[in-house]
Amino acid sequence: MLIFSAVCQGAGPDDLGNEAGRLLRRPVAEPTALLGLIAVRPVTDAVGFAARLRELLHAAVLVARDADFDEEDVPVASLPGWFLDLDEAAAGRCVRDRGGEPWSTTEWIYAFDPELRAWSWWDATEGPGGRVPVWVDTRGEGHLPMEKPWWAVYAAGGEDVLPSTLEEAGRWREWRTLAPEGDPQDT
Repeated sequence: MLIFSAVCQGAGPDDLGNEAGRLLRRPVAEPTALLGLIAVRPVTDAVGFAARLRELLHAAVLVARDADFDEEDVPVASLPGWFLDLDEAAAGRCVRDRGGEPWSTTEWIYAFDPELRAWSWWDATEGPGGRVPVWVDTRGEGHLPMEKPWWAVYAAGGEDVLPSTLEEAGRWREWRTLAPEGDPQDT
């Protein structure tokens, strides 16, 4: 299981651009040696869940690219409407499974501050038993705060989320992506 830590490596503008590209299609670049794996059983179908998760995280990455996180309020209006109108069911599932308090949208977006973030999106793939493996780039860290990705996973329709694990990057290559069809970019 991934262990929470305050160790963070900030993401620069190039990292955010690469991540935005990976959110649109399967990455063709080589990942770091280890990827974080969050195995999710979604409430809906796997393709729909992955599309919502990608949509949410893509919008958050674009906010992070343009936001001034030193300001008191980072604008969140460009996040998907379904996320802004999130019902308490998704928050309840996250709190039930992970503990703690529900996050507000404005609190959650600060998790994308490039100077503080210790993870980035890698891919979502088809998994066995209706699970969707969600892969995150750990930036080489073995200790990673996963609360923020978990909140996105539950908000996008995750019903049952297994504890995170660190996996060799080669495992990711074995799975079929749930990314939309399109021309791959070197992301």
